[in-house]
Amino acid sequence: MQFNCFVDTVADFFQSSKYFLERIKHSVSYVNSMRLEKVVSAISQLVSTSSNINKAYSIQLLLTIFTSYCSIMSFIYYFYINFNTNYGCGHACLPGDLLITLYYFFLVWSVTNSAVQANNKSKEFNTLLYQLMIEDKTNQFINNDKLRLHISMKREVVFTACGFFNLDYTLVHSMIASATTYLVILIQFGQPMNNDTKPPHMVFTNLTTPLPIPFTTYL
Repeated sequence: MQFNCFVDTVADFFQSSKYFLERIKHSVSYVNSMRLEKVVSAISQLVSTSSNINKAYSIQLLLTIFTSYCSIMSFIYYFYINFNTNYGCGHACLPGDLLITLYYFFLVWSVTNSAVQANNKSKEFNTLLYQLMIEDKTNQFINNDKLRLHISMKREVVFTACGFFNLDYTLVHSMIASATTYLVILIQFGQPMNNDTKPPHMVFTNLTTPLPIPFTTYL
C-alpha cells in the first residue's frame, strides 16, 4: 500500500534524525547548531507534507477500516456457523473464512502499526531535542529561535481517518472489543443450527419453488 510506504519513510527519517542528535550530543558547536537547524526545518516540512498526504488518503483509509471491520465480523460469524454445521461443504469453507479474516486483520494492523511507529519516532526526536537543549552549557542550541519554536509547537506526525479516529493501537483494541460484543449478540440471539439447516454459503443455491396457486382453464 502506498500510504504504508510513505509512513514507513517518515519513520525512517525521524530515526535518522535521532541518530544525528545522539552524535552531536557531546560536541556542541556553532556548526552543529546550524546543521541541527536545517534538520529541524526539514522535519517541519515533513510534518506538513505528512498532514497533506493524510488528507489525500483520509477517505480511502476510512473505507478500508470500515470494510475490514465488517468483513472480520462477517467471516468470523461464518466460521462459527460452518464449524457447527454437519454439512461437509460448511467444513470445507472453514480455511477460507479463517484466511480472509486474517487478511483483513493484517490490513488494519499494518496501517495502524506504521502510523504508530512514525508517531513514536517523532515524539522520541522531540524529547531528545528537548534534553539536548536543556543540557547545552554553551547556549548554542537554547538560543536558536527555530529550535525553540519547534519545541514549543510540538510538531508531531499524527495520522487519522477523516478525523474520526487516530490510526493507533487503540483503534485495533476498539475493533476487537466491539466485534466480540456484536458476535456474542449474534450467536446468542441468532437461530441455532440444526441438522437440516444449511450453512450460509448454501442459502441461495435452491430457490426454485412451485407456485402454490393452481391454474384452471374454463371453456
